[in-house]
Formats: sequence, C-alpha cells, structure tokens
Amino acid sequence: MGLKPKPPVDLEFVNASVLGRVLGISRASIANLATDRILPRADRGLFNLPACVQAYLRHKLVKAKAGDVTAHSLMAERSRLTKIKADAAEVEARKLAGELVPAADIEAAWLTVAGAVRSRLLAIPTRTAARIVALKTPAQAQAMDKIWDGPRNASGVKVWFHSEPGSGTTVWNGPAPFALAVTQFHWDEHDRNFDWRNVTMFGAGGTDSYADIAYDGSNNALDPAVNPDYSLADATDTFGNLDTFKKHGGKLLTMVGGYDNFIMPRGVIKYYREMASRYGKNPNNPDFASLQSFYRLFRAPGVGHCGGGVGPQPQNLFGALVNWVETGVAPDSILASGGSLAPPTGRTRPLCPYPTTAIYNGTGSTDDAANFHCGGDLETAATVCKDVLAKYKHENEVDTPIDYSKTGVNRNACRAFLGTQYYNP
Repeated sequence: MGLKPKPPVDLEFVNASVLGRVLGISRASIANLATDRILPRADRGLFNLPACVQAYLRHKLVKAKAGDVTAHSLMAERSRLTKIKADAAEVEARKLAGELVPAADIEAAWLTVAGAVRSRLLAIPTRTAARIVALKTPAQAQAMDKIWDGPRNASGVKVWFHSEPGSGTTVWNGPAPFALAVTQFHWDEHDRNFDWRNVTMFGAGGTDSYADIAYDGSNNALDPAVNPDYSLADATDTFGNLDTFKKHGGKLLTMVGGYDNFIMPRGVIKYYREMASRYGKNPNNPDFASLQSFYRLFRAPGVGHCGGGVGPQPQNLFGALVNWVETGVAPDSILASGGSLAPPTGRTRPLCPYPTTAIYNGTGSTDDAANFHCGGDLETAATVCKDVLAKYKHENEVDTPIDYSKTGVNRNACRAFLGTQYYNP
C-alpha cells in the first residue's frame, strides 16, 4: 500500500541560513542586505524566498550595469538560482507522487517507537504515578520538551538556560505565574502594566517574543539621564570573577539542585566552567582540578531550590565548608539522604565535585552511598554545548551572534555537534 500523497511543503518563508544557502552567500551578507533594505524581511525574522531571489537578481543587475559585476557572472548567477528553483520543484513533484517519505511521517514513527522504549526503561512506581501529569499525545510531549529546552529566539539560538528534563513545573507553569517572574517583565519593559500574557515564543501576530523581552531587559537603560547604556541587567550582573576572593585565601562551596527551577542549574554550572577556564593554565580549556583548590561545586540530582524534590538532600554543607577552611581538608563528596522518592528504609547517595558524578560500584544496595564512588566526566558535548547562549544585548537579532568568549567551550566542537539546532525548528 503506497503513501498517500502529501500537499507540498511551504518553502515560501525561510530563515537567514536557508536563504544564504540558496543565494550562495553568508548569513552576514544576508543581514547586511536586509539592513540595506535590498532583501525584504517577513515576520519573525524570516524571509520570503521568491521575493528575495527576485530582489537579489535585481540587485546584481544594478551592480552589473554600474560595472561592479560582469555580464558573464550575472548570467552564471541567474543560471545557478534557476537550477536551485528547478531542483526544489522536482523534490515537490516526487513528494506528490509518493516517492519520498515525508519527514513528519518518519518523525511520528520514531516518536512512537521512542515512547514505547522510554516507557519500558523508565517505568514509574505506582506511588509516584499519581503525581506526574500524563502526556497523552505527541503534541503534549513536544510542548513539555520545549518548556524544558528553555527560551530560544526565532533563529533557534538560546537566550537563557534550560531546566533539566524531568524537573517539575509548578514554579512557573499555569495561569498564575511566579510573582517575581511577572515583576521581571515589568522591569525589562519599564512598564508596570505590561501584560505577560501578550508574550509568545517567537512573537506570533505582532506580539513580543521571549527574545524581545530579553533584549529589552539587557538594553533598556536603568536611568537614561545617568547612563543610557547601563541597563538593569548590567547593574544586577552576578557573573564577576573571584580574583580578590582567591587572593585572600577564601574557600567557596556551592550546591545547586539539579531540579531547581528558580535558578536554572545550567547557569551555575556555566559560571563554574568559566571560572575553571580563568584559573587554569589554558583559558580555552577548563581546568577543574586547579579551580577545586579553592572552589568546589556539588550538583544534587533531583533536588529543588535550596532543597526539597525527588533526589537525596545534601547534608551538613556548612560543616564541610568550615572543616575545609579550618583544617585545609577539601570535601571529596557530600552525603545526601532522603528525597520524596526514597523507599521507607531510606536512601543515601554521595554528591560529587563537578564535573564528576556518582557511579554505582556494581554490587550492594543502590540506596546506600557506600556502594557508589565519584568519577566520570559530565562535561560532554551534549551537555556543554547546550549552555552556550546568544550574545548579551543581541538576543533578538536575526543573525544572532553566539557568545563563546571566556566560556571554556570549544566553538568548533559545538558547531559540529549542534548543527541545525542553531536555527528555528
């Protein structure tokens, strides 16, 4: 039984990356041509492909008449673009004839398979099933994935850190959002009456997008009369270095809950990585061993903001810090116990200095910390590259620059890993 013919995919509106590939020019060139009003922009930072192809050809023709481009190169350009349009038409014809499997069908099939595998691997205990909202459709699951993925701009670049998949949503989900979040909107927009309900993911229907709000918050002057280039975000920045603290012999111990949805844990980890780059031997390669001589970060899986949650709770953090300062013995692990999913007999686990993690020894109860050791490395490309954000004060630009400066992240490795994740899905 053959595939039912699908209507042709709408190729009319594309992002800057796709348009650049069609025209054979860089995204920076696309941005410049759009700024000069040579290429017409559509909504949400997209471009009308047919209109832009015609506009680009007119632009080339004008330059040719002015002597900037030879007639031969203009003809070659026109021939190349004509072939691209013909290739696209052939693809659509093959889709209509049922010769190509639509990507949506493949995605749906894989989603079904992945859902079945996931349900078997992550069987939910009956005592907790009632506390988890059922995701009954692929659309619901995809919506939840977008929430956990965090805010992105129209080009697909992250504007802030994501929360951990599996973490709860009670902090910021529902018709009555967290009060400070609403206040943050008011500060960002300098408008106490700003309605957060008018903000959408990518600015649909002329609304503000999350990236627009982030851009306003990082650029709107705190006091224009004093300094028009100094924003509230500049004033409240907490990502400074620890040079003076280190110079005076200070010791710092940080715990971050893996399920903290007030302060996204990935932001804390990104800062720790930046400090590991600053105080190591190579600013482009995080040196966690050197940083741990005075600063240690312990990530608590499944733990919420300052405590609570499904994971074992950290114990005696302050005592560990005092012992480090007074005796010089740095904590190699922090004992954690309990958690809402712990069995009646109790549960303990070691929390390990980042980037190591607790590893099961292979024998004994998994509810006993004695059967685990610290090891491994959580700094994988799949983890690290997701912490790279849009450049500060450029959050909503069409060709958003991605900020790798002083992050300790390998730019080329992340570009290869992320691929199309940079662009609007």
